[in-house]
Amino acid sequence: MQTLDSNAARLRWREILDRTIAGEDTIITRYGKPVAVVIPFADYEAIRPALDALRRARLTDEADAAKARSGTGIADFDVYPAERKD
Repeated sequence: MQTLDSNAARLRWREILDRTIAGEDTIITRYGKPVAVVIPFADYEAIRPALDALRRARLTDEADAAKARSGTGIADFDVYPAERKD
């Protein structure tokens, strides 16, 4: 696994893709913080259901926290994540 800042990743994109095809993951950082990971597509397909569930849970937790902060106990419906249909 390699780690590159976003500027280096932009300059070395072809290398990143070649290494990804070979099975290596690449972490992309911005201002020293990890912001993305480039992984082989087959790996993404394998973890997608778990990733979707994790994202829904995180968004629901954020919406519940916003509802609690409002003090009314009510949140707008558009705050909650929609179910994916794909």
